[in-house]
Amino acid sequence: MASAAPTPAPPRHASTFDTGDEEGGDDDGGGAAFAQPRGGTPTGGGGRARLTPMAVGSEHSSRAGAGQSGPLRWLTCGARGRLAAGAFLVVLVAVALLGGLVRPPSDPEAPSPRPLDPTTVASALAARVSDSGSVHLLAIGDWGREGMYNQTELGVVLGDAAAALAPHVPGIFSVGDAFYTDGVLNESDPLWERSWRSVYTHPALASLPWWTIAGNHDYRGNVSAQVGWTRDARWRFPALNYTLTWARESRVCARAPAPRTTRSPRRPYHRCAVPGGGDGPRACVRGIFIDTVPFIARYRVDPESEWMRRNLNASDPVGQVAWLAAQLDAADAECVATLVFGHHPVYSGGLHGDSVDMLRLVKPLLDQHRVDAYIAGHDHTLIHLQETDTADSVQYVVTGAGSRVRSETHSTPQTVWYRDTQGFTVHSVNATHVRHTFLGLGGATLHATTRPLRRAR
Repeated sequence: MASAAPTPAPPRHASTFDTGDEEGGDDDGGGAAFAQPRGGTPTGGGGRARLTPMAVGSEHSSRAGAGQSGPLRWLTCGARGRLAAGAFLVVLVAVALLGGLVRPPSDPEAPSPRPLDPTTVASALAARVSDSGSVHLLAIGDWGREGMYNQTELGVVLGDAAAALAPHVPGIFSVGDAFYTDGVLNESDPLWERSWRSVYTHPALASLPWWTIAGNHDYRGNVSAQVGWTRDARWRFPALNYTLTWARESRVCARAPAPRTTRSPRRPYHRCAVPGGGDGPRACVRGIFIDTVPFIARYRVDPESEWMRRNLNASDPVGQVAWLAAQLDAADAECVATLVFGHHPVYSGGLHGDSVDMLRLVKPLLDQHRVDAYIAGHDHTLIHLQETDTADSVQYVVTGAGSRVRSETHSTPQTVWYRDTQGFTVHSVNATHVRHTFLGLGGATLHATTRPLRRAR
């Protein structure tokens, strides 16, 4: 694919407030109560707007109590009565609050309670993984919210999982929407620090690369600033589409050329000998990372921002499909396992549902090449899906629960399991099987399934 020239920086578009309506009209409730400027800028000089608890008993009738009789009459009889009434109301409110009868409205920005015991995840996960030769790919999506919505707490669990599975973890794999709500403005945007560096501080994450693809919220901003960003060595976004290969020892073995629609400096990659050989696939794992945003037709009809319009104009979806087919051909011959990562799901029981465009453009290739799993985000939930009850089926994973979670998920004909809660997934691949594990806050295993590799059968 021909390389396009970098897009000049357009003016910042007007829709810079996060009102909870993030997906071009989707409403998850609570968004109308407050508006949050992008980047955390205070509104009206008063900081983040919040709902304030209602003052119970702060308004009552000032009439003197004419016509009242019985036990309430003494509450409105002169100064002494008013004093007694005030004391009575104070006691009543205190008792109600202590007894749970009256609660102030919840703050939609307030995080949920911290995980019960995130330090236990390392030993628990290590006990569940017996094959030390596996490659473990930790996938998380839709996460960048400045630490809110349990993003920070989940980051602790992510680090504990990486520590438990070391040294067989080649990195963290982000399936898009890294920076809400409108991506980053440039390479110096404060969201790099607020939503990534200052959130994922676990020691086990300090040296792990963070392999990334773009989501629609990243396309709302300057996606070129994310591709090839070099101010932190952990950030790995070499191109909008790229491939990685891992040997059993979890090192990066190769990176295939990818269509480039933006400037991306080359990085050195370690090349290693892959065990196996001969005429059949070798005992390695191929990861193919695709930019799905150009595949979604409605973004071209009604782009979510001026940035998105310009980013899409620089894309080549037809060339991307041809590139994906070529990479899958190569993976068939070279590796025993193939996992494809993209932002938009093929199947989903979440808010956005199945994607007509992904079903038309991507699914036929996944079937033709017997891909083991397609791993996506976009819907803010955790879902496991497959088309048939047989083991020989593409496993579809939605892991878009890196921070804010939605509650609209429902069962579909392809649904195996789902849970509307914060979490991420671990994809453990050895020479014959792949295990998909869904982990939540506190390190709890929410769901797990083991499938034979489709080309190892």
